Amino acid sequence: MNDHRDQPLQPADFTPQPSAPVAEERPQPPRPKWLLPGIGGLLALAAVVFFVLPSLVEPTAVDSAVSGTTTAASTSDRGSGNSAANTAGAASGDSERSPFAEAQLQKARRAAQEVLQQVLEAQERLEQLSVEQWAADDYTRALAIAAEGDDFYRERDFASAQERYEQATASLTALENSIPERAQTAREAAKAAIESGDLERAQSQIALLDTLSPSDQALLILQQRIDALPQVQTAIVAAQSAANQRDFDEAVAQLTQALALDPAHQRVASLLETYQTDLADQRFRAFMSQGYAALEAANFDAADKAFTQAAKLRPGAGEPQSAQLELANARTAARLQSLRREGAEAEATEEWAQALAAYEQA
Repeated sequence: MNDHRDQPLQPADFTPQPSAPVAEERPQPPRPKWLLPGIGGLLALAAVVFFVLPSLVEPTAVDSAVSGTTTAASTSDRGSGNSAANTAGAASGDSERSPFAEAQLQKARRAAQEVLQQVLEAQERLEQLSVEQWAADDYTRALAIAAEGDDFYRERDFASAQERYEQATASLTALENSIPERAQTAREAAKAAIESGDLERAQSQIALLDTLSPSDQALLILQQRIDALPQVQTAIVAAQSAANQRDFDEAVAQLTQALALDPAHQRVASLLETYQTDLADQRFRAFMSQGYAALEAANFDAADKAFTQAAKLRPGAGEPQSAQLELANARTAARLQSLRREGAEAEATEEWAQALAAYEQA
């Protein structure tokens, strides 16, 4: 053992392994101080949006609708002190109201809101039809009733508010239901104005009809008649002037032209029929006069032609028949006179056979 102690220690062979490079650690940026409070704030905001806000949305929407109808129908405002007092009283009442009473109140509120929605929809439809142009008074009264409902609604008297809204809805619905009848009235008024030659009224009535019933099939025809009305009126005046001068040919010509411009014009058609009758009477009398003048002149052929023309103008009339009988008698008398004259002439020349033949014919 001593020998081993006395021997010096020999170092062992050691080959160092290449060491891996140590990555240099970079300093981390410090966490923002606002991060955790910000996350907490977002969570709180989400809770408000999903749980608190829905209970507040419905009253706000209703208040907006109520304000809209009130603005359309009434300009009176309540004082700020009264509004604040009412709000404070309502808040105090809400805090003291039982859950059942609150549920009943909310039910009444929703019922009033539903009827109010009907009022607003009817109001919108009527405004699209320019109701203030054709039923301003009735429309204003209906909105005034709705405004009374608004007042009850603000006072949380929802039953009374609903009643007023129902009345307003009924009034507005009645206005809507009256549109077909009003359109018919405007249509007939436009026709009457055309017949009387009132161009301004005709234009206003057709504009109203276009508002009430834009797809009315009579609009195009009425507009064409209105466009032709100035020319038609000019022709009527000219025809009446010609008729006053007994120029029924010109009167008939003028009205025929007017009727071509407006075939539906009843007054023109009636005047034309009258002047055609006057013209026929005028021609009848002229033919009868010509016939009698020819008969007096013993121009029997001309007389026969004139009486025949008169008979065509008045089929079955007694005057031409009587004239034809007179004509026949005149012809017979003239023939007899002619034969007698021939017989006398033959007798004077002692042509007895010729004279006898003439007397026999007579």
